[in-house]
Amino acid sequence: ALEKGSSQEAKAKKLIQAGHGRLFHGATVKAISNQSKAYAICPPSLTPSQAAQLRSTCPDIKTVDECNRFTLYWLESCLEAGQLLPPMRGAPCYQPLPHSLPLPGMDQVVVCVSGFSAAVRTAIARTVSIVGGKVTLEAMTRKNTHLICAEAKGTKFDHCGPFGVMPVVADWLVDSIETGRLQPEENYKPRLPAAMNIATTTGGGNGGGKPSSNAVA
Repeated sequence: ALEKGSSQEAKAKKLIQAGHGRLFHGATVKAISNQSKAYAICPPSLTPSQAAQLRSTCPDIKTVDECNRFTLYWLESCLEAGQLLPPMRGAPCYQPLPHSLPLPGMDQVVVCVSGFSAAVRTAIARTVSIVGGKVTLEAMTRKNTHLICAEAKGTKFDHCGPFGVMPVVADWLVDSIETGRLQPEENYKPRLPAAMNIATTTGGGNGGGKPSSNAVA
């Protein structure tokens, strides 16, 4: 369901072949014994009007259940994982979104990430990029607008106040993508670690003293 002749279509075909999958079209779909194993690779955004137009210009997509419509990002992730990955809340860009991209206002968002594994950091970065934002995976500076973190701790979190960066949990990104608009950050504040003694955080949390530099890693 990608634009014919595009670089994305060529990349999808290459990935499908690398994963030992088979390409089909309307004339050959009957050769697939189990229709539930037929998938369509779609663009990251597929609005209702675009989906309707696609059904008229690309009859092949009619043979694929809507739940089996995925994106190039999903296909790449499947090859990296060595298996077909199911739809999941933590990966909202695995399937085409029903609203236009980029998300309104996302072009002004510059995200930094903290407190996650390398794989999750990479996934967050790719997701932010798909919906129109920017990411700095290493250092956080005053140019960043948001810090996506697992908990309210760490050097980057401590510098959010002085740097004017808004700390949020990953649900902020997921909910913004699912609703098609940036959600209020105050509803997604990271919590203190359960084991952290309140006394040890007094004066050291978000909004604490003067930053020692203009960037923190």
